[in-house]
Amino acid sequence: MLWRWLHQKESKVKKKVTILKHSSDPIFVTRFETILQAFLYGYHSVLQPKLDMEQTKRKVNAQYDVFFRGFAYEGMGMGLGARTLYKRSEKKVFEHHIHALSPAYLYQYYVGLGWWLFVRYRFRTEGYRKWLLHLHPVYQSIVFDGVGFHTSLFQTPLQDIVKKYAAFGPDHERVCYQGLGRCLWFQHQFHIQRIIQALPMFHRRFHADIMSGVGLAAAYSCFDRLPWIFQTRASIPAHLLPAYSQGLAFGLQARKLQTPDFPSTISHLTDTTEKKIQQWLTIIDDVYDQLYHQSKQQLYLTWLDQVRARLSEAN
Repeated sequence: MLWRWLHQKESKVKKKVTILKHSSDPIFVTRFETILQAFLYGYHSVLQPKLDMEQTKRKVNAQYDVFFRGFAYEGMGMGLGARTLYKRSEKKVFEHHIHALSPAYLYQYYVGLGWWLFVRYRFRTEGYRKWLLHLHPVYQSIVFDGVGFHTSLFQTPLQDIVKKYAAFGPDHERVCYQGLGRCLWFQHQFHIQRIIQALPMFHRRFHADIMSGVGLAAAYSCFDRLPWIFQTRASIPAHLLPAYSQGLAFGLQARKLQTPDFPSTISHLTDTTEKKIQQWLTIIDDVYDQLYHQSKQQLYLTWLDQVRARLSEAN
């Protein structure tokens, strides 16, 4: 009964997503609704007293194809966080759980966990601090991407909400804005020009992090429309292009981990685009390898910033 209390009805969640009520674009609505359905399916899949990893993984993989499956695993990240409400000890085995499910969805788990942490703690930072002690030092900051996305999707007015990101400290504040950027990609229904026009709502120092999130969401959610996604780069102001490209690169990196036929997929693009993707992914791996053994604080942001710098030189 306690586990049932944590369940979220899909219809209630959709009612809270304003854009679904006002959009006149059936293609966007269908895609975003499927993404939310997959997220909630993954969330509910791990809300059971005894967690059978293999059975859970089989059910989720059977329910969703490769394209939408990552969103279900993101929901699992939220569900694994919710489990700690009744089994506090599971906080210590979160990393074990996500690798037992599948390491291919590494980024998604932390984003989903960020959803749960915001539901649980809002802006009370002590709860986050205790969780971070148990998370991978490189990827732990990604939970704040989940916080940024969740707040941007469900909280209003947005201009007031974003001021509270500062409570998490300057580094995690930036990652919150990355999550906000991912959400703007959906809030503006994949219209890059509308997003750029909305940027003045936010402080200029966060514009690059916002556009990083936009790029990440664009590449990941529209992986089946990569020629168009790469065309959007022409609309990005020059000073924001490295951050947007870095976001695209990380979205493609996530897809590479999860898509068995990734090489075949990008081979159908133009030679120039395929080579650019391969170059970007090499840069991501090179920078990570250089940083991994360094004990730098907030390594995730260092990784992002150095990739942006390398992409700026490459462009």
